[in-house]
Amino acid sequence: MYWDSTGDWRLTFYSELPNKNKADLSVIEKAELEQDVLEKKLTISLLDDNSFHSFLDIGCGVGRQILEFAEKYKSINFWGIDISEYQIKLLNSIIKKDEIENVFAICEDAGNITWKKNFDFITFYNNSFGCMNYTQQVNCLSFINTYLNKGGILLISCFERLDLIEEAYNEWGFSSVSIDYSRGVVDLGSYCSNWNTKNIFLPFFEKNRNFCLKDVKNVGLGAIYIFGKEK
Repeated sequence: MYWDSTGDWRLTFYSELPNKNKADLSVIEKAELEQDVLEKKLTISLLDDNSFHSFLDIGCGVGRQILEFAEKYKSINFWGIDISEYQIKLLNSIIKKDEIENVFAICEDAGNITWKKNFDFITFYNNSFGCMNYTQQVNCLSFINTYLNKGGILLISCFERLDLIEEAYNEWGFSSVSIDYSRGVVDLGSYCSNWNTKNIFLPFFEKNRNFCLKDVKNVGLGAIYIFGKEK
């Protein structure tokens, strides 16, 4: 149920999590909450410190982050893309119902983005980068290399706690076909989840001198990486 892209659980799960008794949270719930809180805190800090006008969340789901940010930063246009038609439909229904003018949602494969638009800030929250296969990831990084504006920011939040893989998927109610701990890849049947994506994006940006790693925060189920694109 946790990973059901046609379910409505994403509309309330993360907003309800902080209100639960912390003593009653499982190890995985605590890790999810820690990562979610820090994602938002770092994003807000970066938005406050820069004069950005355009923001793209890749793998936005129902848009829980960008909807919150859009209310605070009215002068910024927030875009969200997700491969799930159902999630984008839910997000667009919220945008329409609440008459939100600075959020735009598009159903799009992040590994094969067909439209061309430049952004000041691009994000991957909650290991969304790890839900793509290698070819899709490389294509997505190439898109970012081209369409992230100079002086822009890239934030990648990913899972790296290999010791928590089995506990996490057992709690989420999703049986894995196999787990390759050497590569950090979990085969879930319908797709693979990569818990070691730094081995993909770090070498990419090391070769690309336009980007610099500004910060890394270890938190929750993994870490949050922040890159800056040189002006």
